Amino acid sequence: MRVLLLWQYYDRYLHYFYQRYPDVELLPYEQHQNKLISDNFIWTFALILRLRESGYEVEIAIVNDENLQRKWAVEKGKDFNRDWQFSIPYQQIQNFHPDIIWSGCPFNYYGRFFREIKPFCKLLFTWISCPWSNQLDFSGIDCVLTSDIALQAAFEKLGVSSQVLLPAFEPRILKQLENHSLIRDIPLSFVGGLSSGHRSRKEMLNKLAKLYQIQIWGYRFKQPVSGLRSLLNRIKGEIEDYRLDTHHNGEVWGMEMYRILQRSFLTIDIVIDMDIGMAGSMRMFEATGLGTLLLTYDAPNMPDLFASDCEVATYRTGNELIDKIKYYLEHKEEGEKIASAGQKRTLTEHNTLKRSRELMNIFESF
Repeated sequence: MRVLLLWQYYDRYLHYFYQRYPDVELLPYEQHQNKLISDNFIWTFALILRLRESGYEVEIAIVNDENLQRKWAVEKGKDFNRDWQFSIPYQQIQNFHPDIIWSGCPFNYYGRFFREIKPFCKLLFTWISCPWSNQLDFSGIDCVLTSDIALQAAFEKLGVSSQVLLPAFEPRILKQLENHSLIRDIPLSFVGGLSSGHRSRKEMLNKLAKLYQIQIWGYRFKQPVSGLRSLLNRIKGEIEDYRLDTHHNGEVWGMEMYRILQRSFLTIDIVIDMDIGMAGSMRMFEATGLGTLLLTYDAPNMPDLFASDCEVATYRTGNELIDKIKYYLEHKEEGEKIASAGQKRTLTEHNTLKRSRELMNIFESF
């Protein structure tokens, strides 16, 4: 079976990657792509490579990486025009002749593009684990994969076939980190986005910054101003950002993010404003897979993933989050036991090999 993974990376990550590895520009397409994949920014790529190990023919296309896509076009003798984010993936599909396409592309690929590529594959799967417009066109799509059971129910209500597939940790990341001595010299960390869509997250981090020497990594960007209320929210947000400046260490992605998490004794996962309340974020599996103590929201489906306060530490309110940080910083041996149990659970049940078999079962059920 031939599977094509059609995915988009965050533009901020691509900028970060090419700043760190400028020499990758000199590599041919395949080596260039392998270098990018080995940075482990996207868990789905590790999953797809597991399919290759199981006998699938697999190719990957990163639709918004202009450097990489231009290189593919040059090597294949194809035109590279201003519509390259659509025209090059279209040609990559025609070149590979996949049985299955799994797309993690943004919503502007839905509708016309997906209808146009559907004749070139037997099955088209997409990935959505965030809010979407009620006007989104699902035509041409056979199944939407998601990490959230509530989203699955919403898709099914619209008459769109959907299956749940949770993220997973790639155990080989531990091998990649072996050259770095394991010293947990960061007592408390947070790694994640701090945009205007993370208002409640920033408010909580401001509270924590007054109480603890929390170290913060993550991207920050400002929303455009449109009206008085928007301006007031912008000013409030900038005041909150200013308070966090002394704790903020900039953006971190890929393997460097894993190193930060591995150096952390305790890392926190704070529910975002748009979160609909179900556990299963990638951060859960990243932190636990590295043997770091994770303090995360006690969502209704948590018992299906981890045992609360046995494999991960959990909270339900802001005050409980504050109290538990204090408790585990003062009782590190207890925290280490929870972290060890969480790592064992992730490496046993939430690894990419097991998840790839779940993905194969989904593909083969259609």
